[in-house]
Amino acid sequence: MGAAAERGDLDTIRDLIKEGVNPKGTGMHAMTPLMRAAKGAQLEACRLLIRNGSDVNEHNDSGSVLMWAIDSESKDIVELLIENRVDLDWESVAGEGALRFAKEKKATDIIDILTREHGNSPR
Repeated sequence: MGAAAERGDLDTIRDLIKEGVNPKGTGMHAMTPLMRAAKGAQLEACRLLIRNGSDVNEHNDSGSVLMWAIDSESKDIVELLIENRVDLDWESVAGEGALRFAKEKKATDIIDILTREHGNSPR
């Protein structure tokens, strides 16, 4: 399902879900379909996976769904994840969080979104 998610193949994702494939299952490097969809900047695939139980806070040791959305420079996916209560404070085993990662990528629009939302999130 991960490859279909990364390329935004909604029909294949739907078929696999109907067949009982777990949309939260992990593949190589513990990448989930939602992580792969965010990596591929596939907004509609992200929506479909979230509607079918994928957790916006999925991560492996080095990155999260949010970080993959930042890496793909998809502010729409970042906003979708925020709408679905993504953890803005999660950090990788190396201590890197989403805002720091966005600053390293010089993703100005995403930095603005994260800064605004981080200030609005309860502590």
